Order: sequence, then structure tokens, then C-alpha cells
Amino acid sequence: MSENLSGLRDQIAAVDLEVLDALNRRLELVRRVRAHKQETGAPLIDAAREAELLDELVRSNAGPLGEQAVRSLFSAVLDLMKQESRSGGPAAPASPRTPAPVSRLAIVGTGLLGTSVALAARRAGVASVRGWDADPAMLRESAVERAASLEDAVAEAELVVVSVPVGSVVATVRDALAGTPSATVTDVGSTKRVLAAVEDPRFGAGHPLAGGATGGPGRASADLFDGAVWFLTPSPTADGKQRSSGALE
Repeated sequence: MSENLSGLRDQIAAVDLEVLDALNRRLELVRRVRAHKQETGAPLIDAAREAELLDELVRSNAGPLGEQAVRSLFSAVLDLMKQESRSGGPAAPASPRTPAPVSRLAIVGTGLLGTSVALAARRAGVASVRGWDADPAMLRESAVERAASLEDAVAEAELVVVSVPVGSVVATVRDALAGTPSATVTDVGSTKRVLAAVEDPRFGAGHPLAGGATGGPGRASADLFDGAVWFLTPSPTADGKQRSSGALE
């Protein structure tokens, strides 16, 4: 039995080396794709393509891995490949920087999208980016300067981006508006029912068509929104002073 166990472990080790070699070859291809996108100006992140790839892998899977295992495993591979390609690939070509339209930004909800907004804002030259999250662990993991509370985060902001689960959007948007006297407030939720519940000229509902296969601040990146469409739906009572998502480009 010990011989059989040893032999099985040797086979597993050999398979692991094959997997490692395949992942390294995949990373080289990912870096070439990234370089091509940078040269042509194509979006670096394609969430729709990632979803299609995961669906195709699930369809092609002959087992014994289950569907959820395939999705979880390759979601992690996709995210790690993006991280590795950013750290080891060619640098993006420099472009002239224009002054950021806002200087003080608040992020409420520091998951994948919220933290990516913060990173993109810093890259764009926004002087102050502060964040708060109802989940202390999520806030600690993010790369955002931490505020003591939602009210503290938004108090002096010019623009507030609410990035919380859609079930909490309405209440959080209301709290953000109440906590700041003049800032424009927007959100990143995938549903715009919030418009019917929040009637304030300073609120402009938003939805970026960007994301990743998995979430969390650890997966965030400054280039998540590069080339992405960001829908803004102003309130019917908008006062015309709302700023566009150009501040984050």
C-alpha cells in the first residue's frame, strides 16, 4: 500500500509540474495580448470575454471537477494572470495628463469596483481619495485611505461614489447625500431603481460596464475601467452641476 501511495504522489507531482508549465505558457500569451491591447488602445479588461471563457470551460469539462469548482478555479487563474501581466508586462504608453475635474473623492463600499475607482482616481491625479465600508475587513484589505465613518468619508468630498450591494444602494445614497452639503453622489449599481427612491438634484445614478470574474478589493486595479462604457442617468431634478465619470479616466 505504501508503494502505491508513493507512486500516486509521484504522479500528482508530475501533473502539478505540467499544470505549472501550462500556466507559465498561458501567462506569456496573456502578456502578448495585453501588449497588443495597449498598442491598439483596446480595453485591457473584458468582463464579457471572461464570462464567455468560463462558460466554455464548463461546457467542455468532462469531470470529475464540478461546475462550481471549474468556475472558482479558473476565475482565480484569470485574476492572477491579470495581476502578473501588470507586474511583468510592458508599461502602458504615457499620455498627457489633464488636471482631474475633482480634487476630493469619497468611496463608500471598498470592494472590487469601489477600490478600483479609488486606484483609477489616484492615477488620474485626484488629490484626496478616502473610503469607508460597513465591513471593517473589506476596508482594511482595500488600498483606500480609511475614514472613521461614512459621514467622515463624505464630509468634505466633491464627488461620492457609492459602491455597495444593490440591496443597500438606496439607504447608502441617502446617507451619503445627508452627510455632505454640496457633493455630487453617484453609484455603480446594476439596477437603477434607486432613481425612483432618491429625488435629489445632486444624485446621478451610474453603472460602469466593467468588472471581473471574482470580486473583493484584492482583485481591484486602476485599469479596470480603461475603455469601458460608464452609464450615467441623472435625476429628473438634476441641477446641471453633476460631474461625469471622466474624473476617473
